[in-house]
Amino acid sequence: MTDPSTLLATLRENLAKDYEIEEFIGRGSIALVFKAMEREPQRTVALKVVPPDAPAGLGERVRREARVAVNLVHANIVPVYKVGEAAGTDFYTMKFVDGCSLDQVIAKQSALPIPVVLTVLRAIVGGLAYAHDRRVIHRSVSGANVFVDREGGVALADVGIARALTGQAPTAATIGSALFMSPEQCSGQQVGPQADQYAVGVLAFQMLTGRLPFEADTTSVHHRPARAARLGPAARDRNDAAGCAAGTRRRGAQGAQQDAGRALPDRSRHAARRPGGAAE
Repeated sequence: MTDPSTLLATLRENLAKDYEIEEFIGRGSIALVFKAMEREPQRTVALKVVPPDAPAGLGERVRREARVAVNLVHANIVPVYKVGEAAGTDFYTMKFVDGCSLDQVIAKQSALPIPVVLTVLRAIVGGLAYAHDRRVIHRSVSGANVFVDREGGVALADVGIARALTGQAPTAATIGSALFMSPEQCSGQQVGPQADQYAVGVLAFQMLTGRLPFEADTTSVHHRPARAARLGPAARDRNDAAGCAAGTRRRGAQGAQQDAGRALPDRSRHAARRPGGAAE
């Protein structure tokens, strides 16, 4: 497994002309993620690097899929800026999201208020509908790939790039993503928009209850029956769905987005270790 500190030193040397690389911030199923300052235009980015010990051909596939993602411009999709290769290292850059991932929010707060869930779902579905209209399937929708900024804005990361993993042996990260995969995707069949819709349903269940509908440690997740669902105290103590939904309509989208912003961890306790989609 590639040592991030060793790769960091190599990247600082090979990419010094275009980027000032600050620190390692995460590891996903496809790439190691670094926070960097792009020199021109001057902006902070999430630099995603395919590790040198990745399976043969993975870097080329990632660059091919990332080039498609560059053309996706939508308020609820984290933009991909550039795709490149330097000294045998394949990489792409994305917007650095000053916030945290949805799975971090759920881990801290468990079940989320229904107005927040509705706000997140509208954003996810909006981004996916835009991508699907352009025949791009995400293939890896989960809380790890949904990011919430400090103002409560919600965006999907790595739309379509997970396709580069097709045919690769499962890793810890991809096994985790399997909990959101449709049965046809888990079995290696061709997938369409329905696979993303299935994942959104699983994510909605997780946001509403604080838990996943399935438990598994392999991609045979759909062969293990789910336990009987019981809502935790946080979910039981919320207002009923109809009341919350009515309140959301009265307050409008702006109020619901403020609820999403309040659901974030306090800045002083959160170091934003997974900006811009550290996990694919």
